[in-house]
Amino acid sequence: MEDDDPIEKAKRFTDKLTDLVIAAKAANENTRHAVYSSHLSDQVPRSHAANAILELKNTLLFYSVVRSCALFDKPANDRVSLHTDTRTLKNGKKVGKLARETYRNHATLAEPRRLTPEDDPEIKELLADHWMKHSKGRGRKEEQLVHRSVRAEKKWIVLTVH
Repeated sequence: MEDDDPIEKAKRFTDKLTDLVIAAKAANENTRHAVYSSHLSDQVPRSHAANAILELKNTLLFYSVVRSCALFDKPANDRVSLHTDTRTLKNGKKVGKLARETYRNHATLAEPRRLTPEDDPEIKELLADHWMKHSKGRGRKEEQLVHRSVRAEKKWIVLTVH
């Protein structure tokens, strides 16, 4: 079933982008460790160990370069790229909807459970009031952050591509 909600699409694309960047970073870190480790080279016959490690490094470097370039592919529903992600949120109303959803998620968080129960009703009310103000304030900050993040991502993509 195809989900046409642009916010859900943007979330899926962002999750995929994050996973791909993390995978490329992990591959890079694993390769760096393999060069200094005798554990891997001991598994390959002595005459081929250096070549095997070099081949592994080159393969993982190639993967990282390809994934980095793919981040800037043109927008399309079958591509995981920054352009695809921002295209789903190009409309200001859609960004506003995402920001309001973010606000609601933070502003309606349940009050944290206390380890020591409070019997005084005035203190209970004071703590509940403080939590409500805190969560709504946090919601407003996160809502503003959504708007700033989308604007910054769009500017960054324009600057890096053109």
